Amino acid sequence: MFLRFTTMMISDIMHQSSDFDKVKEALIDRGIQCISTMKLCREKAVRHFQIFVPESARVLIHGYSRAVADAIRLAAANGRLKCVYQTKLSTASTDDEERGKFLKELKDAGIECYEVLSESVAYLMERIDVVILGAEAVVESGSGWFFVS
Repeated sequence: MFLRFTTMMISDIMHQSSDFDKVKEALIDRGIQCISTMKLCREKAVRHFQIFVPESARVLIHGYSRAVADAIRLAAANGRLKCVYQTKLSTASTDDEERGKFLKELKDAGIECYEVLSESVAYLMERIDVVILGAEAVVESGSGWFFVS
């Protein structure tokens, strides 16, 4: 999405000026605008998520993303969380380190946290109030880079 956003209308920019520095400056400006727009969208999603978190919620998180982490942090700050369950794949995953830091942060904040194998999620489902799927990136087609078991 970043690539598409920054390079959209590149032909218009190139027709207006053949100066490479101006084209480069336009691409950098569009990139900065794209990043700030994405941050605003994430913040908006985090705020809107809060209406789905009941009081004393038990939340199951599958996957990891900054948006999920921010949403959980805000729910915790508002005192709405009772317990967080984070799925863990039985094989090594690329986000294991970030997920571990995040769970430690929640535990340090006094939130009850557990890691559960993704294969055992069915056992927990009757106790869960909210399920969050995290995807750090979503491609233009809408596919996320995450694994849902």
